[in-house]
Amino acid sequence: MEVDHPLTRFTSSLVTYQNDYWSFPFEKPFDNTKKPVFIGNDVWIGQGVCIKPGVRIGDGSVVGANSLVTKDVPPYAIVGGCPARVIRYLFPKEVIERLLDVQWWNYDINSIQSIDVTEDIKDILCFFDMNKESLLEYKPNILIL
Repeated sequence: MEVDHPLTRFTSSLVTYQNDYWSFPFEKPFDNTKKPVFIGNDVWIGQGVCIKPGVRIGDGSVVGANSLVTKDVPPYAIVGGCPARVIRYLFPKEVIERLLDVQWWNYDINSIQSIDVTEDIKDILCFFDMNKESLLEYKPNILIL
């Protein structure tokens, strides 16, 4: 797969595909447009991380410092290395599914500040189950410049 440079030509030099460089007579230009990286909610990314174009970093995941992320990262996974690989998950599968369902980041911080973050994760999930009707939705202020 050609990501950054055309690897099937006699040269990978940018003079053969960068539009604003020299005029080079190729009929089919190399598409070097980058796909966006998607970073989910509640993600921690360490210093010096490189994420390849088109990769999705799942909600709640952790990317260790100096990692090279070449593949999608599942939700609530801890990944690291070069290339990055799943080291472990933060929670069991059933807890991850519940956290993805709760989506705590969609609530106003004042609605959830009474949560004791040192409690067991199952108790915290029960808080959301018992209080979901009274929790306020997070609505960021709109900036008009």
